[in-house]
Amino acid sequence: MPTRQLEELNAGIAACDYFLGSDGGAMHVAAGLDLPIVALFENSEFKRTHWYPWQVRHRLLQPQTFAVEDIEEAQVEAAIREIVGG
Repeated sequence: MPTRQLEELNAGIAACDYFLGSDGGAMHVAAGLDLPIVALFENSEFKRTHWYPWQVRHRLLQPQTFAVEDIEEAQVEAAIREIVGG
């Protein structure tokens, strides 16, 4: 869903049941909208110990390597089931 304005991004994310994505502005909007979040981060101790959305259900996934694409599909699926059920 392409968006040109922050309001459009807010509306698009508000229509979702949960957010799955990497660290970025959309993820922070999802947290502000109180959506359950599965966040994909590079392997960074700082992020692991300092990032968490306040009072929002979330799972932070990080690979053993620095590359986000090394997060396994099964881990993502399990995290989604954990935060949204099913």
